[in-house]
Amino acid sequence: MADAVEDIDNVSEISDENSVATSENAINLDDAADLLGDDEQAADGTAADGDDPLDADVAEDDLILGEDGETEAEPDDGEEGLVELTIDGETQRITLDELKQGYSRQQDYTRKTQDLARQQEALRTEYEQAAREVDNHRQQAQAYVQLVSELGPQPTPPDPSMLDRASATYDPETYRTLKSRYDAASVAWNEKATKLDQVNRWYQEQQAQTFRAWEADQQAKLREAWPEVGDREKLPQIENRYAEFLSERGFTIDEIAMIKDHRLQLLVRDAMRYGILQANKSAAKAKVRGVPRVQAPGTKSEPGSDIAERRAAILERAGKRGAMSIDDAAAFLNTGAE
Repeated sequence: MADAVEDIDNVSEISDENSVATSENAINLDDAADLLGDDEQAADGTAADGDDPLDADVAEDDLILGEDGETEAEPDDGEEGLVELTIDGETQRITLDELKQGYSRQQDYTRKTQDLARQQEALRTEYEQAAREVDNHRQQAQAYVQLVSELGPQPTPPDPSMLDRASATYDPETYRTLKSRYDAASVAWNEKATKLDQVNRWYQEQQAQTFRAWEADQQAKLREAWPEVGDREKLPQIENRYAEFLSERGFTIDEIAMIKDHRLQLLVRDAMRYGILQANKSAAKAKVRGVPRVQAPGTKSEPGSDIAERRAAILERAGKRGAMSIDDAAAFLNTGAE
């Protein structure tokens, strides 16, 4: 404020431009202070934003920061939220919602494509494994047929009497020749027989594996259709009733153990339930037969009371008429005869 008093002559020029000073170029202290305060505020605004002052017609809310760090005007309302994309060489403008929806569809399509690829890979692996098993079966079958055809009967050793001097067939030289041939044939035959036995064992193991897989599948289907079988606490009781039911109908223990098909086991279960239902019905009927009939509401009639009532009615009619008709007399007598 002191500077304003000392530079009063210079301030008078500024006040003259703003029409604040008087005609004699005189100015009071308050007017000078106001003018200097306005100049300081203008200087502060310029220093904050750089050398060039902001355009007074552009508000702060009308400016946005661009990607390159420069300020640019906001887009019009019609272009707000639009994104430019180049698709097949053609520039298109889409909204953010459309961009999000397209991204979601792309992600869903990618996920489904990956799932499909995994499923195809799994199927391809299973197919290759099945193809190898089929080829292995084919090779084993061919080897089996060839071994059977080549094996032939087991070689027969030469007659040992050919070494007996007292025998009419004594011929040691021939015996040694036949024995040499026999030994060679026996070695070849034993080798083929061993290979054939290996093939037979392989087939047996394959059949056992197939049966175990089928049995496990039947057990899974049985538990699905008969959930109580999967309960370890209920299973012993079910097995005992199952075996007892079949034993009463002539099945042996071995025959019961051979029932593995879940469809047959479900038939046995249904038959057991039907038998229990029929037994309960019979027991209920027996109980009903032992219960006395329920009398209709009212006074219980004593024996002969119905006859007395009918005779009283006939006599009442006769009294009203002053005489008893032949029909009433017959009805009176018949009532007593019933």
